[in-house]
Amino acid sequence: MTFKSLIYIAPIGGSVFDSQVLSLLIEIKKNQFFQKVTLLAGITNNKHWNHELSLLLKSDLEVVLYKQYPNYPFYNMIQRKELLSVLKRILTNNTIIHLRGESLTGIIRDIINTLNYKKIKIITDIRGATIDEVSLYLRNVYNPIKYWLKIFHFKKNLKNAIFKSDHLSCVSDTLKEYLLRKSAFNVDSITVNHCIAGKKFIFSKAIREINRKKIGISDKDVLCVYVTGGNGLYQNTGIVINNIIGKGYKILNMSKEEIQSDGVINLFVPYDEVPNYLCAADIGIVWRSDNVVNNVASPVKFSEYVCCGLPVIANNGVHIINDYINETGFGITIRNFNEITGDIINSLLTIDRNKISEYSRGIFSSETIAKNYLRIYGHLLYD
Repeated sequence: MTFKSLIYIAPIGGSVFDSQVLSLLIEIKKNQFFQKVTLLAGITNNKHWNHELSLLLKSDLEVVLYKQYPNYPFYNMIQRKELLSVLKRILTNNTIIHLRGESLTGIIRDIINTLNYKKIKIITDIRGATIDEVSLYLRNVYNPIKYWLKIFHFKKNLKNAIFKSDHLSCVSDTLKEYLLRKSAFNVDSITVNHCIAGKKFIFSKAIREINRKKIGISDKDVLCVYVTGGNGLYQNTGIVINNIIGKGYKILNMSKEEIQSDGVINLFVPYDEVPNYLCAADIGIVWRSDNVVNNVASPVKFSEYVCCGLPVIANNGVHIINDYINETGFGITIRNFNEITGDIINSLLTIDRNKISEYSRGIFSSETIAKNYLRIYGHLLYD
């Protein structure tokens, strides 16, 4: 017996839609575990998703759109009505519903209980410490009523995800420990699946040489790279770039925030082109504040750096990076930029890029993470 279908529910848009949602689903579909793979993609009326919709048309995935309402409690009824209408058309017996994020788990479980289908299983991906993120970054941005509504609703979402899912997935061991502290959840029903790097994120010496020439970097230049996909409040673009050029090294700034200064190459490119420039660089930089939100994170840029063979310089904000560096030696953890010396840079440049890439793809590649999920699906099938 196999499951007839996978329905993967995720919002369209965001800086990681290409890299995390499409890369994963294309890989899962390729494995032919399911007769049918459907992306149930949430779209809002107040944004235009031309880029994402064009990618979906090229992806060869079956895509069904639904209207996504704001994540507040008073939208629950209308959101439920919208999803019920869609699921009535596409849901069949023997289906896994895989949710990216915990906001819809309670609604989906309620719909399943209403409809007369057999063998429907829910897996919820929890991507971070959302309650703490609101508390740390938005407490002084939202008015008090909006803030407490968000906190209340996010707590309810997390509780629903924990107790109404058949399985939980989270992005790091630290996030798993965080979730276990938050509840009496069964440890056997939660697994860790890191943020992924797509197929093109692999080191290539030839691609490195082509793209260093393209951006005017000589063999003698040391090029650091800093990538951000969005404008999140946890980004430290200016701090990182100014400190790196202050050390006398060039830096490739692959973020939306341009920094005009000597030694900075500003280059924000489509997702498909990012691996080319990671290969061209010498060292990847990750710099996040030491707080619970970052401690439990699995940054996409880190997975992509190391799969392209980049040694990493990071502070102690993200525990998965600290653990990786401690286990492999493929980078260095520092407390401040003053600790960066010529000797440290030279030692990082001697590490075999192919070795970093091969090792890291065994942990973070889309192929690896897809296989992890397929094992979970198999366990749910025979549960």
